This record gives sequence, C-alpha cells and structure tokens, in this order.
Amino acid sequence: MFQLLRLKLVKALIDVNEKIFFERRLAKAYKSYFGNKVKNVIDVGANKGQTIDFFTNINPDCKVWAFEPNHTLYTNLINKYSKMPAIKIYNLGISAQAGQKLFQENVLDYTSTFEELNPDSKYLQKKSSILGVRPEDIIKDKYVVNTITLAEFINEQVHEPIDVLKIDIEGHEFAALTGLFAMPFNQPIKYIQIEDHTDDMYKNKTPFKAIEELLNSNGFKVKEIIKHGFGNINEVIFYNTLL
Repeated sequence: MFQLLRLKLVKALIDVNEKIFFERRLAKAYKSYFGNKVKNVIDVGANKGQTIDFFTNINPDCKVWAFEPNHTLYTNLINKYSKMPAIKIYNLGISAQAGQKLFQENVLDYTSTFEELNPDSKYLQKKSSILGVRPEDIIKDKYVVNTITLAEFINEQVHEPIDVLKIDIEGHEFAALTGLFAMPFNQPIKYIQIEDHTDDMYKNKTPFKAIEELLNSNGFKVKEIIKHGFGNINEVIFYNTLL
C-alpha cells in the first residue's frame, strides 16, 4: 500500500512539474511556429494523452494519430478520446521494422520501453530508490506487441502534410527514425520532436549524436531545445530545411 501511494505521489509531482514548467515553454515554441493552426500531429508514445491534450489545447480541431503499446494505457486512451473522432489511437509499437517486439512495462508507465535495461545503471538505481522498488522489480510485466514503421503508416493512413512528429519511446527513438527514413513516405513532415535522455538506463543506448546525424542527413536541423522541469531531460525540436 505504501509503495502504491509513493508511486502515485511521484507521478503526480511529475505531472504538475511538467504542466507548470515544461509545457508552457513548449507551447510558446509551437505557437511561434504555427500560431493556433497546428493541424496534424503524429504522437509516438502517447502514454496518458499528454501530447494529444497539449496540441488539442492549441487547436481543438487538430488531428492526432497516436501510438501506445501499453495495453492498459491504450484502453484508457480509447475511452478518454471516444468522442473525439479526429484522435486516432493505435495499440502498436513504432520501430525500425514491422513485426513484433517484446515490450517491457515499467512500474512508472512513463518509462516503459522496448529497450533492455542496463542492470549496472546508476540512473536506474537512483530511479528505483525514488520509486521505492528494487532495480530488478522496476519492470512489472513483459509482453509481445505488434510493430509498424512510420514510413509504412504514413503511406497507408496519412493523406495530409504532418505538422509535428513527436517521438518519446524511452531509448527506442533511433529505431523509430530508422523505420521512418527506410523508404520514401508520401507526406512532408515540418517538425520532429525527440526526447533526449542523458543517462545510462538502457544497455544498448544509441547516442543522441547519432539521432541528430540521421535527422541531419535527411534534411532536419535543430530548431530549439526545451528542458523538462525535472532531471537532465530535453525535448529537441528539429525543422525540415527542405520545406
């Protein structure tokens, strides 16, 4: 019971911190790019719908295609947005290839991932201490989920230019971008927003420098870096230099 209350408190503090500090800065950035006219967003790693709420607060008519492999969170999202037909929710993972991958559901659902945790990570040990669990117990469930590439999805489902592609999938961002650029896709993307963790939590973590180089080679350059209200975590916004 105490551990559950502690976990709820940590989540509540994160949510409040994000609203007060991070989302205000992020909204200022996007309003400077679009005003209130952001129309089409792809949200990879929807969690509880924070990004969906963020963009529909800017423009209530915004269309969002959102991906969440966590079964419980997916069900919650379907219920939450059942009366908003412009919001499409998919219980799929985004990766470098279509197929199936093992998903690791974390006790702190924000940090569930396809990536293998690094048991020697000091960051993992610190996070476990804050959450009140042993490092080996931070993963509460594992199950296989279906995956698709972003290029395949865009070619099949998206028929309008994409204003923002946001990717926050806990160390699997490079794989998602690899799948995006593996083949031509039929709609331009104006901005790509990627979360940058500077920690050692994942065993085979791709350095953010490699992510930046992949984006640069496909015409995207850094527009803005916005720090989260907690930890050493940034959102990096890239703009399409070819548009």
